Amino acid sequence: MRNHTLTTVFVGRAPDPDQLCAGDDAADAAFYPMDAIPGPLCFDHAKVIGHFRDWLEGRRPLLPCAEDPAKTYGEIPYTHPF
Repeated sequence: MRNHTLTTVFVGRAPDPDQLCAGDDAADAAFYPMDAIPGPLCFDHAKVIGHFRDWLEGRRPLLPCAEDPAKTYGEIPYTHPF
C-alpha cells in the first residue's frame, strides 16, 4: 500500500527551446505536444498534466493546487499562464 505523497511541480519557459539538450543521464528525454504525451503515465503524473492544461487554459490557478479548482483561495492572487 502506498502512503501519503507530495508532488512538487515547477513550471518554466525556456527562452530558446531549440537549444535545450539532454545530458547522458536523460539521453532519451523528448518534448511532446500536450495532446500527444505517450502513456500510460506513472503515479499521479496524468493528473499533474491535467492540472497544468487547466492552468494554461485559464481554468485554475497555478498556486495553490487543490483537487477542486472551484475552491476559493483567499488572498492568494490568480496566477495567469505565460
